Amino acid sequence: MQNPPQVRRTVSKHEKGVAVSATRILALYSLALITLPIAYLLARKHESVYWLIPLALFLLLVFRLIYALDRKQVEEAFAKMDKALQTTQVGVTITDIQGKILYINAAEARMHGFETEELLGKSVHIFAPPEIWEVNPPDLIREMSSWLRESENLRKDGTSFPVHLVSDVIRNASGDPIGIVTISEDITERRKAEILLRDSESKFRSIAESATDAIILTDSEGTINFWNSAAQRIFGYTAHEVLDQKLAMLMPRRYQDAHRDAIERLQSGQSPRTIGRVVELHGLKKSGEEFSLEISLGTWSTLRGTFYSGILRDISDRKAVEQELHRHKEQLEELVRHRTSELAEANRLLEAEVQERRQMESALRKSEERYKLAVRGSMEGLWDWNLRTNEIFYSIPWKSMLGYADDEITNRPEEWLNRVHPDDLLNLNQEMALHVEGLTQHFESEHRILQKDGEYRWVLSKGAAIRDEKGNAIRVAGIMRDIQDRKLLEANWKQRAFCDPLTDLPNRALFMERLDQAIRRYERKRELLVAVLYVDLDFFKQINDNHGHRIGDRLLVAVSRKLKSCIRPNDTLARIGGDEFTVLLEDLKNADEAVRIAERICTELREPFYFEKTEIRTTASIGVAVSTPEYNSGEALLNDADLAMYLAKDQGRARHEVFQLKKPF
Repeated sequence: MQNPPQVRRTVSKHEKGVAVSATRILALYSLALITLPIAYLLARKHESVYWLIPLALFLLLVFRLIYALDRKQVEEAFAKMDKALQTTQVGVTITDIQGKILYINAAEARMHGFETEELLGKSVHIFAPPEIWEVNPPDLIREMSSWLRESENLRKDGTSFPVHLVSDVIRNASGDPIGIVTISEDITERRKAEILLRDSESKFRSIAESATDAIILTDSEGTINFWNSAAQRIFGYTAHEVLDQKLAMLMPRRYQDAHRDAIERLQSGQSPRTIGRVVELHGLKKSGEEFSLEISLGTWSTLRGTFYSGILRDISDRKAVEQELHRHKEQLEELVRHRTSELAEANRLLEAEVQERRQMESALRKSEERYKLAVRGSMEGLWDWNLRTNEIFYSIPWKSMLGYADDEITNRPEEWLNRVHPDDLLNLNQEMALHVEGLTQHFESEHRILQKDGEYRWVLSKGAAIRDEKGNAIRVAGIMRDIQDRKLLEANWKQRAFCDPLTDLPNRALFMERLDQAIRRYERKRELLVAVLYVDLDFFKQINDNHGHRIGDRLLVAVSRKLKSCIRPNDTLARIGGDEFTVLLEDLKNADEAVRIAERICTELREPFYFEKTEIRTTASIGVAVSTPEYNSGEALLNDADLAMYLAKDQGRARHEVFQLKKPF
């Protein structure tokens, strides 16, 4: 592009002065447009006053320009300013007061998709969408000095983008407006970041408000600045009551000094010891009630400082359960000491429960009353078997109990029967057949049924038949109830009733049950023998006295493991007393097999044990009793093994003795 031809004319001194003044003013504004926007943007981005140093440089250059009286020096300074404006990343536009573009830098043109030459002389409203363009009248411009706003600008291709605009009015020496300089910044990325930030804050508040745990945020001074609804439910305070208050108000007085010390350590730069850990403390409700809570602390830092988050959970119920469990543990220990009476009482309770069930079952009505009862219990899983069409109606709760949707199970009986555990199917079919034939008042079966996830679940199916006038069953309707938790509790109860809690070995009750069964098998088939080893640790009391019960307990566990390694997989090892173990050996060809196992145990137990770098030595005295036709009970065989054990102790310990009927002692 060629420059337009120069027009020569006579210029007065006054006009030259005005030209120089205008040039100086434009140079000063150009310099301001470089330093001030850059300083402003960098200071806002980094939140630091050190980025205002360019302002000081600007003032220094102004000082120098005031004294640059030579027009050539001013023009050279303006050329330098223009070069700087063309390289800056901030958009700069200078217009006259009618909006005509007199100057535009490369960043501004590039931001709108133009070349600078395309925009010179054009109206600045080319950047604005028509629906938001407003012309500032000269009178308004005269009253204004500078203004900033956020708006939408148009690119050359017609697309719009958000901008941040800062405009200043350029005045001549008389103070009249002669132009407007505008700094623009594309804030597309900032808008995206703001949207993401708002979304993030919205998600955080949604999650925090839906959480069942209390979520509390504080600054480094311990001042509360976030409080969710769960915190209000737990502590009793509304957000209005606690925001901008100190966290110490939620603590019992005895914790407040320690809390203040922790705040001081944080302010001195020390890292809190509880960050990332779960800690149990006591909280203070608005009512003044103390309660147990569990808190997990986190921290994060921003330019505004360090902040802390706390996720709190009311564990009062859990503590109550723990206390209840501790109480039950003590009761269980007492029951173990009296296991015989415990089993008798358990049997009595089971008989009472069976009797209660029979009474409840006898109260069931026939025909329609049974069906109505099933309907009322339909939330447990209702089924209705039409024996004439061989179709079963399954309710939605029945299907959902197995993890299926309503349309995933048809009305065929195989949908039920094919899912029953193979070990339970025969009993279910027998119970159903007995009831259909009229031999039982109602149908009831506890069985396992296959769920959609491939796991079996215990259920109780109960029902009653509807019969015609001849007494023939035409329908059977009933319910299916989930009894998985009850079955697990029963299994746990049996485990506790028949196992030693320290070694997890069978206790005396289970051992005697298996011994009696072995004696009965021996009475029917005498080709293979039964033997009992009675193992008593030597000097165990001295070990307990010298090293403590904790070492003693660990020794008992280690001994039980060694004993297991000495016997066969099908043999029964039990702990029946403090340091007393018994071994049930079955299917022996002769008594020598029992003697060899006893010798192996004696040899293994001579090896030392090591606990916490402490060497512990012990041996065992073992009594051996082998079945003969004279024995008619397991108790007698166990007593004779006990007698043989005492003989081994009398003979010097660390040995075994075989009970001989002809050698009483």
